[in-house]
Amino acid sequence: MIINIPFKDLTKEAKEAIANKSLGNLSIDYADNGIFGWKEDKEITVYKFTEFKIDNRTHGYEIYGKEYGVTIEIT
Repeated sequence: MIINIPFKDLTKEAKEAIANKSLGNLSIDYADNGIFGWKEDKEITVYKFTEFKIDNRTHGYEIYGKEYGVTIEIT
C-alpha cells in the first residue's frame, strides 16, 4: 500500500524544513499517530493522521520526504 501526503497538508514547520532542505530521519510513531522528523537537533511533527490509525508495529515501511510531500510505502 502507498500513502501520499501532499505538501500542502504538512505542518508549517515541516514545509519550512523541506524548503531549506533541513528535514531528515522521517519515521512513523504509532502512539502519537503521526509522522515525525528531525530539523537540525529538534524533533518536529510532519503530519498527524486524523482519518485512520496508522500502526507500524506489524509491518515495515519506507518513507520518503520530498518537495512535493511525503510518501509512505507499507511493506
